[in-house]
Amino acid sequence: MLVCSADDPRIMARASRFAGRIVSFGEAQGASVRAAEIEDLGLGGMRARVVTPVGERLIETPLLGRGNLANVLAATAVAVEFGIPLDAIAARAARLRPSERRGAVHRLRGGVMLVDDSYNSSPSALKRALDVVAKEPRAVRKVAVLGEMLELGAFSTELHQDAGRAAAAAGLDVLFVVGGQPARELGDAAIAAGMPRASVTYFDQSGAAAPPIAAAIRSGDVVLVKGSRGTRTDLIADRIAEVFG
Repeated sequence: MLVCSADDPRIMARASRFAGRIVSFGEAQGASVRAAEIEDLGLGGMRARVVTPVGERLIETPLLGRGNLANVLAATAVAVEFGIPLDAIAARAARLRPSERRGAVHRLRGGVMLVDDSYNSSPSALKRALDVVAKEPRAVRKVAVLGEMLELGAFSTELHQDAGRAAAAAGLDVLFVVGGQPARELGDAAIAAGMPRASVTYFDQSGAAAPPIAAAIRSGDVVLVKGSRGTRTDLIADRIAEVFG
């Protein structure tokens, strides 16, 4: 049996050559396990009506964003194949919690909400994280601390610039970027895409950035902290948590 994403045409093209049983999951029409009526709850997680071969249920999870919804759909597809009841699947999805520094939401003093996603970063994961912040209705200000994404090779400049444009499109009020020239390219692209220059600040290293960034956070801010492991943006997340904890 092959369990695969119906939302990725490259995967589905390869899956068509598989001789065994195929179980697909995703948002696409025709997926074996499909999410419909999707609701993005911001920092509250995701909700969707999940349609399966054995029925459908409203499933809600505190995990953030459509990437995590896809993970829940994949797990649901496997669970259904092994005969797990839909009610049990929905109950377990509602109790899921993120791993440390992988989209963990910390509700801090002064109404500050810290999204600690500092374990790692990639272009696609960063865009999904920014999308979560963009859709959070309770934010007084939307703040992102974005570390350089490492190991992107010859595409580093292009991908960081694309991330900068995504940051501007997310409606951020404040952007801090941390790292070398690629991080600066990210910030410059955000400015070129419409963010005020005064709203974007550069730092070379997370250790030096942590105190001034924490000092700049205000009550009611939603703060996303994300970067490749090597940029150590976890130091910044920890400093914010210490100041507002």
